[in-house]
Amino acid sequence: MEAFYGAAGHVEVVKIPVPYKMYLYDGPKTIEAITVHKKAAKSLAKILSLIKDRYPTEAERNDAGINKFFGSYVVRPMRTGKAWSKHAWAVAVDFDANRNGLYSNWPNRSRMPLGVMECFAQGGWLNLGWLINRDAMHMEATKI
Repeated sequence: MEAFYGAAGHVEVVKIPVPYKMYLYDGPKTIEAITVHKKAAKSLAKILSLIKDRYPTEAERNDAGINKFFGSYVVRPMRTGKAWSKHAWAVAVDFDANRNGLYSNWPNRSRMPLGVMECFAQGGWLNLGWLINRDAMHMEATKI
């Protein structure tokens, strides 16, 4: 991670505009941009465009939870250990945490749609719900 992105917490970040109405947590406050590592910005912008096309109405995005932003660049260790979280490199984003908790099994108890995960996969990002069957709120860059 450090060889490619730099030291955790000391990375080059940019803000990418959100192409649709996105709420901070469950609202009512909205956000205009997401802070992410410069190397992940192009792929995340592509993914958000794919999501906008796949979920064209606000109602569809709300149902999918992809308009409920819960964080990106946060310098902290992983919740399950002492290693740095991918958020510390600004290469992870969380959506709809209230319905896709850290320990909620996907797909049984989490609600992150497979279609959202597919959009992220097309941009080279993985969803932890799909990968480890929990923490479906979490998407992280893998091939950018």
